[in-house]
Amino acid sequence: MLSSFSLLGIRAYQSWISPYKGYRCAYSILHGGTGCSGFAKQEIQRNGIKCAMPKIRSRFADCRLALETLQTNQHEAQSGPDKKKKGTRECDWSHLHRCSGDPRMENVDCCPGNADCCPGDCGNF
Repeated sequence: MLSSFSLLGIRAYQSWISPYKGYRCAYSILHGGTGCSGFAKQEIQRNGIKCAMPKIRSRFADCRLALETLQTNQHEAQSGPDKKKKGTRECDWSHLHRCSGDPRMENVDCCPGNADCCPGDCGNF
């Protein structure tokens, strides 16, 4: 019963909230694959809410770390001498290229010369 309510809540979030925030969580932007809500939904469907909760908590913690990484990369990209003033919402990602070789990362932009990937759109996190 609790699993059904949880799945209903996730579906509502995916339908009505996620579209307004950009559909993708920081974890998905950085690592590719399913976003956190999709991951939670799959885990609950497979294992039930009680068994899924530790994995979901861990995923949310990983997503928080991914957000911090993306914000650091954004700050570094904006802090160059030719970038806009600090505090603006615009990003210059012209120095990025598409990842290749890893199918999970094919839609994620990467910083040249850097193994860490950056988002292609600063509005997605």
